[in-house]
Amino acid sequence: MHVRALAGLIVFFIAVDGVTAVEYPRNPLIPPALYAVQAAPFTATIESVWQKTETAGPGRQLTKVVRDSAGRQRFEFPEIEQAAATGQPSSIVIYDVVRERMIKLDPEHKTATITRMEHMGRPVKIDPSVNSAIPDHPAKGGEYLGIQQIAGQEAWGEHLVRTYHYPDGHIQTLVRDPWLSTVYKMPLMQVREDVRLGRLTQQVIRFEAGEPDGCLFEVPSGYAVH
Repeated sequence: MHVRALAGLIVFFIAVDGVTAVEYPRNPLIPPALYAVQAAPFTATIESVWQKTETAGPGRQLTKVVRDSAGRQRFEFPEIEQAAATGQPSSIVIYDVVRERMIKLDPEHKTATITRMEHMGRPVKIDPSVNSAIPDHPAKGGEYLGIQQIAGQEAWGEHLVRTYHYPDGHIQTLVRDPWLSTVYKMPLMQVREDVRLGRLTQQVIRFEAGEPDGCLFEVPSGYAVH
């Protein structure tokens, strides 16, 4: 599938029993998928940095994302303070697209909450050995920023500016520079700026291709299941 076509798959919305399953603070760089992205396993660490604004102070957070060949995903994200102190995740969410279930783990209290995933889409298979052609011009009418290496992976970027007009007359401008992997078809870096939230920079700082341990996508022993 062409890079431009896959770029449209990056932003998606998950509903689990009528509740939004995405629980990431401040917009995830790599959101969970409601379909299996197969044959392209990896383990990645994402750094998110917020600059100080009137409504949100400065902060840094590290998030770990793991995907296996079947398309199952595991997300570990700590509290900002806890990340600095221990580096241990405060919560873990597993999106098991094979068994169509979401598992939320609470490491502190050793509990697991399992809910059903609905509206599953068709699997998408990626061949990491094939580097898709870079588009002649970026999707959505943005300014093409070229190619750069991010965490050892090739990525192409574009500069997007969007203006939103609200019924109350409020106007908001959002500037976004996404950088997409030419091989794994996912974001590797994104810079977002708007007046209300300030500047958010998210970047994959460590990337390891390869099959993760299958036990990462199961409920650990000793956890109480709800």
